[in-house]
Amino acid sequence: MSDFLAENNLCGQTLVKIVSRGNAIIANLLSLKDNIPQIFRLETRADVLRYGDVIVDLKYFSEADAFEHKIDQNLTLRDLDDELRESYIEVLSDFYSVFESIYRFAVELNKFVEDIQDGHYIQMTLETILWDVEGRQLLVESLYLYGVMLLLVDKYIEGPIRERMITSFYRYSGLQHSETNIDDVCKLLRSTKKIGTYPQDYFRRVDPNPTLVQLLIGRLRSDDIYNQLTSYALPEHRTTALASQAATLVIILSFAPHILQNENATMREICDKFFYDNYVVHVYMGYSINLVEFWDGFKSAKAALEICKSSKTNGTKIKQLVEEVKKVLKEGVLVEENILEKATKVVALLRECNVTLRWTMLHTAPLSTETATKRSRQFRDQILQEVKFDAEIILSLLLQVAELELKVKELYTKLLNEKESKWLELKKEAKERIEELAEVFSGNKPLSRIEKNDNLCHWLKTKATQIESLDFQKLNFSGRKIIELIRALNDMLEYHNLESQIQVRDWIGETTGCLHRMLRTGSINEDTLVTLQIIGDLGYAWGVLIDTFTPQMQGLIHKDPFAVSKLRAVFLKASFPLSQFSLIIFTNIRSISNLIIFLALVCYGHSTHAPEPSQVTRASHCFIILLWRASGICTESPPNHSRIGFFSTS
Repeated sequence: MSDFLAENNLCGQTLVKIVSRGNAIIANLLSLKDNIPQIFRLETRADVLRYGDVIVDLKYFSEADAFEHKIDQNLTLRDLDDELRESYIEVLSDFYSVFESIYRFAVELNKFVEDIQDGHYIQMTLETILWDVEGRQLLVESLYLYGVMLLLVDKYIEGPIRERMITSFYRYSGLQHSETNIDDVCKLLRSTKKIGTYPQDYFRRVDPNPTLVQLLIGRLRSDDIYNQLTSYALPEHRTTALASQAATLVIILSFAPHILQNENATMREICDKFFYDNYVVHVYMGYSINLVEFWDGFKSAKAALEICKSSKTNGTKIKQLVEEVKKVLKEGVLVEENILEKATKVVALLRECNVTLRWTMLHTAPLSTETATKRSRQFRDQILQEVKFDAEIILSLLLQVAELELKVKELYTKLLNEKESKWLELKKEAKERIEELAEVFSGNKPLSRIEKNDNLCHWLKTKATQIESLDFQKLNFSGRKIIELIRALNDMLEYHNLESQIQVRDWIGETTGCLHRMLRTGSINEDTLVTLQIIGDLGYAWGVLIDTFTPQMQGLIHKDPFAVSKLRAVFLKASFPLSQFSLIIFTNIRSISNLIIFLALVCYGHSTHAPEPSQVTRASHCFIILLWRASGICTESPPNHSRIGFFSTS
């Protein structure tokens, strides 16, 4: 099959557009969730008395004439209705646009699948798409995004509020039924009941293609969709490696409730593979699902989840990791000269730390007061005791891990940038040492107790010529030649009984050292940086970090103002998701302002009142630098911001 994402592949390009549109819809939804007009909540008795006659739910459509007649006959209600129309029509239009986009997305996805099954895309079937790596990922994400949209809109915009906003938009916009999908939007987004087998009925309102659901669940159960296992070699890290895939599977299983309810063997297989040591799943930025609550109404899923009873970490392990990272961070332990030798051990340590942090932060996060069950509270209380939860110790580990990751990335980035020049410099040094040793054996540069040896002199000059012929552009071939040279130089010491000659032995040792460093320098690539980015992803902690650790951050700064330099590393670590959504975020002024306020609160320690304007300005400069670096444009600060705040490169 040709490249699935090629520009001339209509099927691939259509699927890319669907997934892109899905991410854009979720971004718009998250930007709007904090802009819900307060009056549409009708939380107070005063609001109900004043607005209850003009702001109504979907019951309006069954008695629209009576409702409109009541308003027309009352001058006060008519004036109030006109005031609401003028004040809120714009924001209501924005919300309805998102609501309708969710419905259109579901319809578009179903139409795409139908077109594939009807043969509209030549040589394309669902099975062939699932055999392609990119096609498999995009097809999985398309259905996953639809499920995430439904869950997020129900979490952040409650059902009664949605109904009131949809009804008000319809009344104030003046549009007719034929001009909108109002009936379908009402059917999809009417109020839900978060009890029992939720979200089974909710997800059935606009059903995705059942064949697609079954195929995707089969692939998610058996494959490594996102190729993460290569970054997590140890078996005990498997669930972390498959965490993104597990979150996708949880969402898509909600479209197949019969599996959750009746298929014991299937659910046991899924839990054995994905959830044998965890039950809190990070679904989207700042949104996680507690499976003890989410699957409580499904018999087979609930029974299979019983295997998750033991914790994955403990307080002693966290303290031990803190001490190990401290040792590596000591000045002089990890420097440019030895980073290549210690890289494997350091990456292994960072992997273990990040796995521990992820599990601990997700499973000790506060539970939702709305959906928490007695069983989920018991699980959390048990874990808090087992891990000996201490927010300050966990924050300490997070700070040190972020600092170590940043240091390793900076060292590796520098080595990558200087790779060719460093390799050529080592090559020159190795050649010069061999030539100098050849001069010693020629008798022109005599050393004590070293006799003249023309054969060795000629042999060493030959090796110097071979070193000179090494080509940086052909690293694989040059690497094999370097290994042969190292072996030949070591053999020379043994065959000519030169091991007792300390000067010659040291000379050869320094030369082979240069050759070894050439091998390691030539082997430098971006794989280590990619691995660090994967294992260091902190996207799961966006909500937890703000909700749980803000007081500890403020306390840390109060004790030691210079601790903001460590927080710099944490914010850069947390900025990785911004590199994927930087363009969307730049258009989301409300989200930017909220994050800036959070940075100011953390860094200046105001927990009870808003930060000063100057502090917000300073935090905004820091945020600009963070986004600049997250965007991938440059690793340095943007122009005119290099000396601002705790993100300073100095």
